[in-house]
Amino acid sequence: MRNSFLIVVLFLSLISCGNGEKSDLTKQLDITTASDEYLKGNVDAANSLMENYVVKEKQNEYAWTLLGNTYIALEDDEKARNAFDNAVKIDPNMEEAVTGLGIVERMAGNYEKAAKLYERAIEINPKYAEAYSSLVVIYLKQKEFAKATEVGVKSYELDKGNPVIAANLCVAFHYAGDSISREKYFNEAKINGYKNLAGIREIIDGELTVFD
Repeated sequence: MRNSFLIVVLFLSLISCGNGEKSDLTKQLDITTASDEYLKGNVDAANSLMENYVVKEKQNEYAWTLLGNTYIALEDDEKARNAFDNAVKIDPNMEEAVTGLGIVERMAGNYEKAAKLYERAIEINPKYAEAYSSLVVIYLKQKEFAKATEVGVKSYELDKGNPVIAANLCVAFHYAGDSISREKYFNEAKINGYKNLAGIREIIDGELTVFD
């Protein structure tokens, strides 16, 4: 099982990016329809739109990164890797694409490579919450629960409204044996609209595991 509920979704952070230069790039993208389809769960439609876009805009790192995320959702890791690679070739400091490559490596079980990519994304942007939360998943896989909660709290402090970050932190505190903090962040994930609370509860109840 891919434990998809622990994947940090980068799509939203790309759409809402506040950086001036990247906002200009975003304005060049006609991604409104693609993002709407993605957020409604119509990943195939979003993927098709972005595939068509990169044919016309081969040098747009944003387009490649968004496309990579649709491939992750479709569980096509090799195409995701190719899309993120293209983004990084255009802009080596595209932290979202670097994090995306980390997710691909994590899916392949290459946890050390994934961690290095997440750390690289943090070097690029020390305030990039999604990269810290992605490290939570690696530390959980490695059963480094203290580290998982530490970076999870850092991630949460950077982006308190992100439901996936709260969910990851909930799981980290569960394995760390802190039930009070676990329930706190479970409720935060719920308040912020996390869509797979049932999966988190299955982990808490021992019916599901994050381990290989």
